[in-house]
Amino acid sequence: MKEAGKDGQDLRQDRRDIRRDRRDIRRDNRDVRSDKKDLKEDVKDLSKDKQAQPSAGKN
Repeated sequence: MKEAGKDGQDLRQDRRDIRRDRRDIRRDNRDVRSDKKDLKEDVKDLSKDKQAQPSAGKN
């Protein structure tokens, strides 16, 4: 009977680990989406800056 209890305990621990891993993955995905959004905004800002500056080399 001890083995059955041990297996149940292992299963509970495994489920906890899986939940924690899924939570970490969701958090990482949120961070990636946020970073991606920030990068898009940076690219927009850079392209605006590039268009606003007169090109000195083409005169």
